[in-house]
Amino acid sequence: EYAMAMLQRARGDRPAARAALERALVENAAFYPARMQLAELALAERRPADAVAELRQAAELAPADGYLLFR
Repeated sequence: EYAMAMLQRARGDRPAARAALERALVENAAFYPARMQLAELALAERRPADAVAELRQAAELAPADGYLLFR
């Protein structure tokens, strides 16, 4: 599902990308890269509060990821 989300995002289909990322999280709720991608989509859609919420959840899952903490 994550790979499908990346394909959909590259094609510019944000709703399909978001749906695939959400399915990826159903499969594995601890998969923080999906949270990071949801945050990026939220930023692209001008939803900063949603982006911050996704990044917070990702940071809780991967507190040692320096790039994530920077974002």
